[in-house]
Amino acid sequence: MIKNLFTHTLWALSLFLFANNSIASNYFDKNESCLQVADIMAVENHFTQFQDFTKTDKKEVCRSEVGDKWFEILRSTLAMQRLSLTNKLKENQDDALTLSPIQEKDWWSYYTHRADSYSIEPSYCNRSKSIVAFVYRFFKGRIHLCPRFFEMSVSEQIEVLMHEVRHFDGHSHVTCTQGNENGSRGACDNDIKNGGSYAVSVQAGVELSQIDQLSDVEQILSESSAIYTINNKFNSLPQVRATDYLFAANKKGEVWKIHTEDHSVPVKVTQLNDPSYVYANGSQFTIYPLNKNKNAYRTFRYFQAQAKSIGQFAMMYNKANPKERSRFGGANYYGLGTIVKANTLNSICGGELAALEFPYGAIKALPILKSSQNEDTLFVLSEAGETYQLNCDAEKQEMALEKTQKDLPSDALDIFAFDSQTAYVLRDNGTLSTFDLLQGRYGQDLNYKNDWVSLTPLKIYNVFDQIQKRK
Repeated sequence: MIKNLFTHTLWALSLFLFANNSIASNYFDKNESCLQVADIMAVENHFTQFQDFTKTDKKEVCRSEVGDKWFEILRSTLAMQRLSLTNKLKENQDDALTLSPIQEKDWWSYYTHRADSYSIEPSYCNRSKSIVAFVYRFFKGRIHLCPRFFEMSVSEQIEVLMHEVRHFDGHSHVTCTQGNENGSRGACDNDIKNGGSYAVSVQAGVELSQIDQLSDVEQILSESSAIYTINNKFNSLPQVRATDYLFAANKKGEVWKIHTEDHSVPVKVTQLNDPSYVYANGSQFTIYPLNKNKNAYRTFRYFQAQAKSIGQFAMMYNKANPKERSRFGGANYYGLGTIVKANTLNSICGGELAALEFPYGAIKALPILKSSQNEDTLFVLSEAGETYQLNCDAEKQEMALEKTQKDLPSDALDIFAFDSQTAYVLRDNGTLSTFDLLQGRYGQDLNYKNDWVSLTPLKIYNVFDQIQKRK
């Protein structure tokens, strides 16, 4: 019944690009300063609280008059009313990203048959900064909104509202048993096919990623949200249709895409302005230039556009001066995402940034391997060749290291496995190789130039690839 926001890839954006000839009716713009009274009157029968804002002779009511919180509620509700769904997706039971737990074509009708009022920041919100919104399932109609909701983007707010009203259909959450939020109480659903609130979150993310009323920034944020939810919010990992790729960056600033099933034909994706370490996260890339005088940044849509929100790791890096930046080591945005600074592991644990000193010598790499439940799991490889699993107690927001018997190569800089048998490795000498996890030895050398500086995986989901091709 509580909507949480734990991932560092999904922090709210503050600037949105959607433009409309009529500024007064642009309810998909967070920078909007006034709303049309006539538009509010059109929905006040559903939300009688709104009648307090229509008792005026003015044609508009403005943010300064109603206050930021109520203005955001009014604006996001009016945006919901104006959504024009594409209804282009064809449901495929073999691809959970195409499922539609809400069968109604009119989300506004679905929403207003379940929600009728809002409350702002009740005391329950104080239990955790990560609580976005909640409802009491047996007291239908009212949605309780916490401080984080008002910081969110337009698309995130719509997704949260749809998520919350789904609870009124009888769906509740359970403790997470897999993914980044393993152990978090009331933060997951068991199975996406049960059609609960997180199934609706996925549906909303996919649909919003292709709605032209939203800017490119909003669309990519919706896509990232759906990807995070599908991988971390269901105890039974949903089946999806996707293709696995590796993205390798070299000393020339080039980024190449490598298909994991056909290594022979790498494809050049882009030429960066500066040689950089490139790390994929969701459908975005966070880029750390080798030149310590240059700031880290984040891109999306295959490096075509730069994102406003860069994530907590890049923010931490950018706050450091060039000398301090030289103390940063590797980063990884999979499993329990982590960035290394001066042999300290900095991760998002329980929704908050946490730090843990690594006491077993210097950190060599942050391997991502598959667990027995096929989950992306982050390990720490020491220069001595010892491997430790990094765990997070989400409730206590505490991290711990557990030594393992995994046999990994000591000359690895980046390691990632798409399955339990084969890992892909960037080695000290700048070469790329496969590594047999079962035999504990190197396999095929990927015969490309030996000047690679980073290696990162990216799963390209068919549904989003098709949406992008349609554009």
